[in-house]
Amino acid sequence: DLSTLQWARLKMELPLPVYFHAMTVSAEGKMVVFGGVDDIELNTRTSRVFSAWLAVPSLRSMAWEAVCHYQPGISSVPPTILLEEGVPKDCVDMLSSNTTNQAVWG
Repeated sequence: DLSTLQWARLKMELPLPVYFHAMTVSAEGKMVVFGGVDDIELNTRTSRVFSAWLAVPSLRSMAWEAVCHYQPGISSVPPTILLEEGVPKDCVDMLSSNTTNQAVWG
């Protein structure tokens, strides 16, 4: 629950179970899970990233996520070109600060 910051079991499963992982929730309600141990007995670690929306995101967030997913090379386009093409400055800034990770979108 994002308003009370209380954990609750979700009715969803990750593609693989992980323990001792890192997790965060964005201000808009996107949960991101990173890494952890994927086999307790063998103590094997993963660096995979999983994400899920806990709340309905804004149309702008969904659109930017789609752009990053369908244009995986967008972060290599010079910022001046993106701005000239009409990409909002805050989205260009996200790309240059490396906060947009392709693995998060999938």
